[in-house]
Amino acid sequence: MISNIEENQSLVLQNVISFRRKLDQQTSTEVSKEIDEILANNNAKKNGSTVTITHNSIIKNGQQIIDLEMMIPLDKEISAPVGFEFLSEFVLKDAFKVRIEGNPQQMQSAVESLAKYIKNKKLQPNTPLYVVTVKEAKTQFDIDSMVTDIYTGVEKF
Repeated sequence: MISNIEENQSLVLQNVISFRRKLDQQTSTEVSKEIDEILANNNAKKNGSTVTITHNSIIKNGQQIIDLEMMIPLDKEISAPVGFEFLSEFVLKDAFKVRIEGNPQQMQSAVESLAKYIKNKKLQPNTPLYVVTVKEAKTQFDIDSMVTDIYTGVEKF
């Protein structure tokens, strides 16, 4: 189910470890392991929902390459290793938000609804889409219980 679009929303994250890279499927798995290692080495824990931002996606040599940024809120401040950045706070203000409850295959429809809504308001998005996994699927059978929020900043005139 796609919920109503909400205006004037904020996305606020504290103690964020962040990175941006061009990834294929294999590299994506390696980065997940790297993040787990960083958290373990710093005795830190994830403290909130992971946020992903896709900046671009291309097919190269038959393989999808995604320019992906990921932000993970932590329970404490840590020193960011090379290739990562630590932000004490990330704030996105004046955003529009739509929520998807259930299978994330509805995401494209939600993104299209959000774009149409913004266009009808005669506004312009000024950020990429911030995809927040509010409730993850623990197993493949839980996929219909997922909750995902999508935010985008808009230009206020």
